[in-house]
Amino acid sequence: MRKREFLATLAAACACAGLLMAAEWWEKKPYSQWSAKEVQRMLDSSPWGKVHAVTIMNPTFTGTRDFRTTGSGDLEREKQNLFHLHFLTAKPIRMALARRQMLDSKAQADTAELERFVAQSSDKYLILALTLSSIPKGISSESGYLSALLKLSTPELTTNTFLATKTGKRVYLVRYDPPGRDGLGAKYYFPRFMEDGRPFVTVDDGEIRFETYLTLVESGTASGTPGEFENQRTDRIWMQFDLRKMVFEGKLEI
Repeated sequence: MRKREFLATLAAACACAGLLMAAEWWEKKPYSQWSAKEVQRMLDSSPWGKVHAVTIMNPTFTGTRDFRTTGSGDLEREKQNLFHLHFLTAKPIRMALARRQMLDSKAQADTAELERFVAQSSDKYLILALTLSSIPKGISSESGYLSALLKLSTPELTTNTFLATKTGKRVYLVRYDPPGRDGLGAKYYFPRFMEDGRPFVTVDDGEIRFETYLTLVESGTASGTPGEFENQRTDRIWMQFDLRKMVFEGKLEI
């Protein structure tokens, strides 16, 4: 009997050890101890945050007229505009944003206020935030995309901006906030519940996809061509998230 009890205890211990080994890095230590690299990983390469890249070729190499670059971008064959997408209503993302504030030596971190930010969520909306960067830095198209985001309004987006699940459900944008002083980027609001009161998304839906469109317009004088020209392109900005991996503290966190 003692042997059976010993084996059962050993099996339970092994199972617990397996769970600990399987824990993701964001579950192994409090967010107040995350490094700057871990913060960036959570925002850009995690179940809740990813990056969509748009590549623009340099006309110097392609022979076509395209968007200008400034600084080091003039010498690059390709220029990448990076759209950082993450669910602001997901607690791990708010933890990363709070930790980033703590690590910012130029900012005065109010611990109590950051804790409130991490704890808050929305019972009504799913909110996805979008911020911009580029490789190399300083290319004009990044400024162009930012200008486009600042000019957008909710009515312009309600027909082409949505969240869709692998099981076929879809909800459209109900509110858009352009980038503001909070540094969190543009915010896209979607209903958390269907019209019949059921949650729009569950783990059983498998995957969720965000999709929107952004038009970049640049006016200028073409080299060797008199007068003004307008250069325009529309990009589909999208990203897919695996709902099965978006479980945090025992529940779907989105």
